[in-house]
Amino acid sequence: MVDVGVQKAYNLLHNFDNRAVARGPATESFSFKLLADLMTNKTLDVPVVSEAFLEGLSPKERASAQKHLAAIEAAGGEAHARNWRRLVGALRKLAPKAVKAAGPGVLQFYVADGKYQMQVFSLEDNRDGKLVIYLPDILAQAIKAKILGGKAPPASAPVQAVEYEIKDGDGQALSIESLPSNFPDPPAHMKSMLGWNRKALRVVLAADSTEQARAAEVLCEIAAKAWAGK
Repeated sequence: MVDVGVQKAYNLLHNFDNRAVARGPATESFSFKLLADLMTNKTLDVPVVSEAFLEGLSPKERASAQKHLAAIEAAGGEAHARNWRRLVGALRKLAPKAVKAAGPGVLQFYVADGKYQMQVFSLEDNRDGKLVIYLPDILAQAIKAKILGGKAPPASAPVQAVEYEIKDGDGQALSIESLPSNFPDPPAHMKSMLGWNRKALRVVLAADSTEQARAAEVLCEIAAKAWAGK
């Protein structure tokens, strides 16, 4: 008897835009295994990139996100893919209003803002061994909560990457830049997160580090308290 989760994964695969998936035997087998893992979550103790997430994207964006994940897996980046799934699932849960693909490897996450929507996260993966997350500036709260070690830079400090130790993180650290509200020439995919007294953090983590991914997820959870229940 076919497992229901696996069958859903199979159906989801074949509902994709045919242009997004090369229909060769190797690709079929690989993609089926990938989607089965995502839908059943039997082997991954992380949030699942589910149908609900995929349905939040246009067909073109959905295919792009799935193609990106498949490329990571195909390159042998199991830990990278696991952390990408973990962060995508977490950010989608924390910012459920909308998700948009802003280019190859870039996702934007939104919450409701009255009758409008407001961007609160961006996830960037250039497949260069790093994952970059943009989120509201909650650095002081994270240090106070003893998630990170160190001290938040003063407002007058120049923008530069600082290594912040992850508490109970086996000596690992996150590279974080504090971006002021008037930061010049920000990346287009997170520009709307600045201005009107809004500041942001640029968090860079090793794509294959579970500890760094967990710490980054906690930072995003702290940020999400600002709009929880609204």
